[in-house]
Amino acid sequence: PGLAVSTNGLGFFAATDQFGRELWRTDGTTLGTSRLRDINPGSASSDPSHLTVVGNRVFFLARREGLGRELWVSDGSTAGTHLVKDLIAAPNAGTTITSLTAYAGRLFFVANVPNSGAELWSSDGTDAGTQIVLDLVTGGSSSAPEDLVVWNNELWFVAQTGATGRELYRSNGTALGTQRSEEHTSELQSRGLI
Repeated sequence: PGLAVSTNGLGFFAATDQFGRELWRTDGTTLGTSRLRDINPGSASSDPSHLTVVGNRVFFLARREGLGRELWVSDGSTAGTHLVKDLIAAPNAGTTITSLTAYAGRLFFVANVPNSGAELWSSDGTDAGTQIVLDLVTGGSSSAPEDLVVWNNELWFVAQTGATGRELYRSNGTALGTQRSEEHTSELQSRGLI
């Protein structure tokens, strides 16, 4: 996970002051270095983590009282630093989000939510543009995708279903373009890698 990243001439990092540990930005000068937003108001920390660059924005996880830990995004301005989507609309529920990965101008990640379990999601940085890619194991059960990697212009990951077990998948970022990679799965299974 990223602790400090840069994009569009700005560096992004987490630092602590009287407002707790929050997201900061810098252009390399003293005057251009400042806290972006007090995400968790007051002295409590939001503890930004998993900073991931997608184009000229940075996605990250942060905690806010009343929301729990959720996905946020920043373009380097205070107004442009905001919650992407409250995936579990319950007070302080927060969402288990892992594997933040930039691909095809979007953020891909694994989120565990009650109605779909742990599945692959993607986001363009807006509430409406943040959605599940494909519910591989329908209902509240999980396919638990992991090891997301971009290779050969596709997003690859390992997931598990009751029908096929643990296998390698490839995706172009759409539901129709997400499928098992049978030829690669057999090779990896024979080597004991999945």
